[in-house]
Amino acid sequence: MKYINIIFVLALFFNLNANAQDFKYTLIYENPLQLNPALMGMNNDLKVSLSHRNQWGPVGDAYYTTSSFTAMAPIFIQDSKGKIDIGTNVIMDNSGAYETFSFSLAAGYGLKISKYSNLSLIINGGYVMKSLDVSSLTFDQQYVLGSFDAGNSNGELILNEKLSYPEVGFGILWYTDNYIQADNNLNAFIGVSGYHLNNPNESYTGYTGILPPKYVFHGGVEVLLNNEIGFTPNLILATQSGKEYASAGLYVDYHFDYSKLTFGTWYRLNDGLAFLFKYQHENFVIGYGYDFSTTVLGGLIDGIKTHEISLSFRLNMKDGADNNDDDEEDY
Repeated sequence: MKYINIIFVLALFFNLNANAQDFKYTLIYENPLQLNPALMGMNNDLKVSLSHRNQWGPVGDAYYTTSSFTAMAPIFIQDSKGKIDIGTNVIMDNSGAYETFSFSLAAGYGLKISKYSNLSLIINGGYVMKSLDVSSLTFDQQYVLGSFDAGNSNGELILNEKLSYPEVGFGILWYTDNYIQADNNLNAFIGVSGYHLNNPNESYTGYTGILPPKYVFHGGVEVLLNNEIGFTPNLILATQSGKEYASAGLYVDYHFDYSKLTFGTWYRLNDGLAFLFKYQHENFVIGYGYDFSTTVLGGLIDGIKTHEISLSFRLNMKDGADNNDDDEEDY
């Protein structure tokens, strides 16, 4: 019963948060399609990323893990100021008795609207498959005279243990690349994205359980000092069904030779504090993130912790054109 109560509290807690229905990452820019697919516009590389997130550690016999694969590729249009961006994201999530597999595709167009500013417009769609392993759950009705019997009815109405639905979304991003000029060391970006625009039904019981649309607003400013050290404050605001959540972050980059070190932190309002580290050497990037819970969960579960790792490979696709662009922050 101890673990039943803990899982109940977890479920209740997440139902009170707007970001409960979607995957959460500390290394968010290694999973850009989950923040804003239009971030592909800032990417000039063929990029493949793998990430794994182990959240909270085991709660009883339950594990909370998320693994994802992301691939992005720009297609540069000859004699044009624009480019086509395509990307895909595959996620496998295990949340105790729940398992989720999602696959999405994103495509759009990025164009230069002035000497230093750019606009990226992306649409994305996908398919989500979820399953519920009822046999791994225990209910009060299955305890008789203090003894548990899995053969006893749980008294719950669950018509389907599997469900699936399509997903529709979009992304818009405006960004500059001023800092690649010797006399201007400032870069900025601001964007908006939308998810679940088709109001998918997530009910296992045959009733209507609509997943409401979620809208994300985000932005950041990068200041590069002496072409070596960069500071990038970030802000993310999301709203879903009248509920909001906010995150504020800071990235510090140090460039040297063919490598770059990144240290960062995120504060999620009424949620947690996260720290991250990334090391990039030529075409490879490795990242690590660690989360601390600042909610009531931290007091309920001893040793609550979250680890996240990522590994990325990138290959420049711009064929040497505008070589200075290699200094841009790619996502």
